[in-house]
Amino acid sequence: MSSSEIRYGLGPALLLASRMVDLLAPECERIEIAGSIRRKQNTVGDVEIVLIPRNTILKTCTDQFTPQPELFDEFAAAPEHHWKEEPAYGHNRITMALVEAGYSLKCDGPFLKKAYRTSGGPTFEIYLTTPEKWGVIYTIRTGSSHFAQMLVTSRQAGGWCPSNLHVHDGRVWRNGSFERDADGKKVWKSHGEALETPEEVDVFRVMDLKWVDPEKRL
Repeated sequence: MSSSEIRYGLGPALLLASRMVDLLAPECERIEIAGSIRRKQNTVGDVEIVLIPRNTILKTCTDQFTPQPELFDEFAAAPEHHWKEEPAYGHNRITMALVEAGYSLKCDGPFLKKAYRTSGGPTFEIYLTTPEKWGVIYTIRTGSSHFAQMLVTSRQAGGWCPSNLHVHDGRVWRNGSFERDADGKKVWKSHGEALETPEEVDVFRVMDLKWVDPEKRL
């Protein structure tokens, strides 16, 4: 699903992709090569990688004042503070790893980063996701474009997705409700029930499709 006009042989592209995986792996819970490389195409444009970044715990004080222990008498008991802990999405550390390795970024969002070297070579399209969205995102980013489009298109419209399901925001949803706008496009009022698709096989299962090996996804 590359937009690049320059094509690279599968062997060199796989080598570069593997090096990128090695670079980012310490900051990831999971990371895999997707796109044309995974489909074992003879030539590759952009190199696509899907990963789940390691999240950190963000600890913030919920008191009405900022704790400043140095203001209290050293013999007095330290006041008790109330803390809130919540996961912090780790995409910033992915950016730091890329920049420190000499890559420039033409896109630096929390869900997509496009990294390249000014000296040349392919653009790396790096898709960041979460465990519950992995199955859908990895399947779609593996491609091909036609395969992914058929996967998200309803059977009524000539695709493969059952009529009571739809794909949105990295999940497969069941029994949602929608209206149609003036152009006839669906506007979802409720997405319904999110189905569990942590792996690719789960996406095929909930859509009642037979498994297709990546290299046969045309």
